[in-house]
Amino acid sequence: MRSTGASAFACAAAIAMAGWGCAPRVAPPAAPEPQVTRPEPRRKVVEIPEAQQRLLRERGTTNPEAHKAYRTALRKTYHQKIRWLSKAIDLDPNYAWAYHERAVALASRSRYDAAIQDFSRFIALQPGVAYAYNYRGLAYGRKQQYDQAIADFSKAIELAPDTPELHNNRGEAYWRKNQFARAIADYNKAVELAPKQAWPYYNRALAHASMEAYDKAIADCGKAIDLRPDDADAYIARGMAHIETRDLDAAIADLTRATALRPASVLAHYIRGDAWWQKADYDRAIANYRKAIAFKPTFAPAHFGLGNTYWRKDQLDQAIASYTRAIELKSGYAEAYRNRAFARRKRRDFARAIDDLSTLIGLRPYDPTAYSDRGDTHLLNAELGLATLDYTKAIELKPNNPHAYYHRGLAHRYKGAHERAIIDLSKAIELKPDFAPPYNARAVCHFHAGDIASAWADVRKCQQLGFTPDPNLIQALKKAAGVP
Repeated sequence: MRSTGASAFACAAAIAMAGWGCAPRVAPPAAPEPQVTRPEPRRKVVEIPEAQQRLLRERGTTNPEAHKAYRTALRKTYHQKIRWLSKAIDLDPNYAWAYHERAVALASRSRYDAAIQDFSRFIALQPGVAYAYNYRGLAYGRKQQYDQAIADFSKAIELAPDTPELHNNRGEAYWRKNQFARAIADYNKAVELAPKQAWPYYNRALAHASMEAYDKAIADCGKAIDLRPDDADAYIARGMAHIETRDLDAAIADLTRATALRPASVLAHYIRGDAWWQKADYDRAIANYRKAIAFKPTFAPAHFGLGNTYWRKDQLDQAIASYTRAIELKSGYAEAYRNRAFARRKRRDFARAIDDLSTLIGLRPYDPTAYSDRGDTHLLNAELGLATLDYTKAIELKPNNPHAYYHRGLAHRYKGAHERAIIDLSKAIELKPDFAPPYNARAVCHFHAGDIASAWADVRKCQQLGFTPDPNLIQALKKAAGVP
């Protein structure tokens, strides 16, 4: 099994429970290192002063029947509210406030296209109102149309430059576009304008973490916690940053505090499981993953974490069952297919391991590691031709790949094609000269090719690198040299 080396805050997209803004969310970790995704920033809605609301209502229409329909709508629930606001608009097509209220109602039910149309109509009628651009920007954000969201937030900032929520929301849009430096610039402004609020520090912490500036992330989370000691999300985010800095005890302390503040937090239990996993306390890791599953049985990453933990405990049947459950819950869970393949391969169930790796290749057709992994499995199953084809594809996708050259060299060696094997093994050595196994394999090939001197040279290099050469090869070389 191998780690991708990806940052915990840089993993792929959030799982289905994630949304625009609000509390932290999590995505599947990469295998086998337990990894978690970045939490979610908090969006902020600009509060409209009551005096401005009254003014807008009073100036909204000169049609008394339209105003009556509007006032009736304010007392109704969603469907009736939409009906009465639509009636007000029918009576006065230029009734700006009615468009606004209908847009808000539509957005509350995730009808973002219709909401954007109504916000656009409101803006056409009231072009100088900053919060309207903010609302429309938030709706664009929900649709993942971040360029349009940024344009709206920028216009809102132009109209109301000292409103911290606007800088915060544009920062989130930049964050979602992975433009972290710009996000931090906006969060810096939000902090400047709202230094006593916790949320801009929290959001800036997430941006710092996304840039792997974990010390800064920890400091900002600390400031957010100072301002709001009951903020479970800030403890979770700081715990994740501590994991990245390998301060696992501090991570566990923060995540334990988060579970005290929010006992049913799936994310906190799950990440604490990862921290225990990295401390090799696998029983506690299992307990935390199971706690996360108890609160959310369909949470695929926790099942994946269980699989990794059972793998480390060499409980392969349980590992395979956990990876299988993760795959059932999350379509296209590439790392779960990879790790299930490794577990099956360890049980010498090569056919099913190859099936899993073939599925992985279907999901990631340009991943050289997937081809190398399948090649390794073919090699272990003595399918030398198929192994050679997979290593060749891995080299095509990543030409400077010492692993693929080394193992393709082994496949050639096992087929008796020693000259071809020497070419590949020499390339592996060129790419990674301190990697001893290719020297050992090349020594064997040199011996079979009759080049005893080169074989001895490779043996000595193995020994210099602290690798014990094949004792059978040493005996054969001594015999060839007439040495007892």
